[in-house]
Amino acid sequence: MEIRLFHFSTRIKTDYNGNAENLGWTVKLEEGETEEQVAQQLREKAIAIIGRPASDLYNDRDRAKKQLEEVSKKLADMRAKYKEHVAWLNAAGIPHNLPPLPQMVNLLNSSKPEQVCEVELVDPDAPESGFAEEPDEDDIPFEATLSRNPDDF
Repeated sequence: MEIRLFHFSTRIKTDYNGNAENLGWTVKLEEGETEEQVAQQLREKAIAIIGRPASDLYNDRDRAKKQLEEVSKKLADMRAKYKEHVAWLNAAGIPHNLPPLPQMVNLLNSSKPEQVCEVELVDPDAPESGFAEEPDEDDIPFEATLSRNPDDF
């Protein structure tokens, strides 16, 4: 039996609530290509589109929150020490020209600027697009099984 069409799909978790979307392709095998080669190419394409695993993004977010809490605590401690020094100078009668400590709130820049992705839209019906015509659901000879883990391809 010769396989002419190959369908690859994966499930992408979009949030904590378990919401997900499917991402998949059906491609026509060229002569000399094996299913394993095509599966690896499509897996790499899916990883490039999806990006890093969600667990890495959650860990980065938690690490950034922890750093922000540490910096905020240090800033609050410095403000308290500053006020104590100013109060001591005033109580001792020592003249000082210290300005009031400025209130710096929400002045931290975001860790990364917004990223803009440019996408080229391709008409799948155009002959030069390279897309294979998708078969009807009845023509697909297998039932696809999907993993619940978005990192399993």
